[in-house]
Amino acid sequence: MLHSRQGRSKALDDRGTVITQVPVDDCMTSYKLSKFQVEGLQDSAGRNAAMVVAFCERMGYDGLQAVLSKFQARISHANFD
Repeated sequence: MLHSRQGRSKALDDRGTVITQVPVDDCMTSYKLSKFQVEGLQDSAGRNAAMVVAFCERMGYDGLQAVLSKFQARISHANFD
């Protein structure tokens, strides 16, 4: 399931999992992923969020940048254990 873009997005946001900080074990069981794969998804989501925040900052979208920077910090520094 992890090999498709749809599968990765489902693991990131299917009623929580990675984005809403569900424990790694629950995500691993639900999607038959290794801990390394779940942490890789978290890392990718954090890097993508950082790029969007940087884009908003450069474009002068201050309100959107403020909201997304909080989201980016939550993703990048989450502890799912």
